[in-house]
Amino acid sequence: MRDYLMATLTSEERAFAADLLSDTEQTVASATRDVFANLDDPLLSAEDVAELLGESDREEEVKAALAALVEDGTLEVSTATQRPFDAERVPLYRSATVPATRLVLSGLQSESLSGTSRFQFSAEGRLIRSIARVDRLDALAGTGQQRKEIEAHVRRIADGVRAGTQIPNPVLLVLLEESTYFAESQGDEDEDEDEEDLPESFIRIRALEPLQEILDPRGRPIQRVRMVELDFPYRRAAFDDEKSVLLVDGQQRTAALSLVPVDDMPHVDLGVNVVISTEEDSKRVFQVANETVKISTDFSRALLASMAEAPGYLRSERIKAEACRLLSLTDTGSPFHNIVRYPGARPDRALVAYNSLFNVVNTIASGLPDDYVNTAESLAEIVKKVFLAVHDTWPAAWGVRPQESRLMHGAGLRAMSGVALLKLQAYLTSGAELNDERTWTELKTSLGRMKPRIVWTDSEAAEGSATAKKIWREEISSRQNTSQDIKALTEFLSKESLALDMAARKARPAE
Repeated sequence: MRDYLMATLTSEERAFAADLLSDTEQTVASATRDVFANLDDPLLSAEDVAELLGESDREEEVKAALAALVEDGTLEVSTATQRPFDAERVPLYRSATVPATRLVLSGLQSESLSGTSRFQFSAEGRLIRSIARVDRLDALAGTGQQRKEIEAHVRRIADGVRAGTQIPNPVLLVLLEESTYFAESQGDEDEDEDEEDLPESFIRIRALEPLQEILDPRGRPIQRVRMVELDFPYRRAAFDDEKSVLLVDGQQRTAALSLVPVDDMPHVDLGVNVVISTEEDSKRVFQVANETVKISTDFSRALLASMAEAPGYLRSERIKAEACRLLSLTDTGSPFHNIVRYPGARPDRALVAYNSLFNVVNTIASGLPDDYVNTAESLAEIVKKVFLAVHDTWPAAWGVRPQESRLMHGAGLRAMSGVALLKLQAYLTSGAELNDERTWTELKTSLGRMKPRIVWTDSEAAEGSATAKKIWREEISSRQNTSQDIKALTEFLSKESLALDMAARKARPAE
């Protein structure tokens, strides 16, 4: 049986479901109804229900029964709620008649000397996913911050928990400030009235005592603490759009608990840290929280591009990251549109590694005056024009797999960005402007001189001249995405292009 069902349902609940169809009067439809009517507010997929009933081969019948129960108002369904390891947008069903309640937990408020607060408590770890959602990065919408679970890591944690090891590190929750009410005073009638008017969806934090200030031996304040109540809207089968809490750090640990059978370990204590913040600021919280367990470079950069603002030291990085987002996802005229393996997006053809594009953008940004690259839009436009010229020069080598075309490989892309940068720098030095179309016409003409000698695929080499074949074999075909190969290829292509440009200039008739 699936680990999730073992972890969320008791053996008695599973036995009840498995026995439903032993009654000859029961149908799949009526048994499906009974699963949701009698179990403890489950959140189940069609696959789960079929397995609980012991009829995995009748999943299509279960789906039809679930659809009918949604239609008659018995069940509710969400395709935007994410459980650990589920495929994206899998329909999850729950009873339509179970009311939401309140979950009140005791915690400790620690207030810094600057006035910011953090809250701490511990509780049964499996309930965290019922009050908090994992906000997956959606690169196109510019929302969210989380990557997918790393299954091998999650299973190692689960194995440790089953062996009796406590989870040592607390998870981190962000309470969205627009849906959180903090009553700091005790016995204040005005605050009591304010709380009565709050929507049920609000989180309420109530101070239970005045802040106590702790002093060091010299009499200086080092700690301000007090007990509080954290009052959450709660339903075991809550949908993600009903949750005003983000699980910013700890999705791997909470996912691990979805693999630990509740019969074996009815209670797994989990420490929890809580801050109040905005959805936008939660991205910065996520970055800081993941400094110790490093998130991948491409994911970190894609997350940076989704942030409205970035810390000062990351501002220039954010411009480059946002330029990558524009080139990959937004600008339909970009030669990179819908072909980049962009975290949080699903391109039509994933041909270009995100970090290869970022390095291309970084090459251009690092070599041009700030006036041209001080916004993501202006930087993206320059990179776009450079690679439109590259695309138009070698159209047969663009948009195919890197295994077939060295131009789409990281080495080819980065080498061509280096070649183009040298040309742009030369044009600027001679008084040209990058907002002058004549500059880009000159770039295309210059690249066009290379076409008879430079090829990027085996098929082009087979049809090319003896010189093209030799260059392909000795200088291009075996290049890898290493700094040494990229440097060597850039230098070779730049030297070739310079010689061709010089020859063309000499061949011009005297004016």
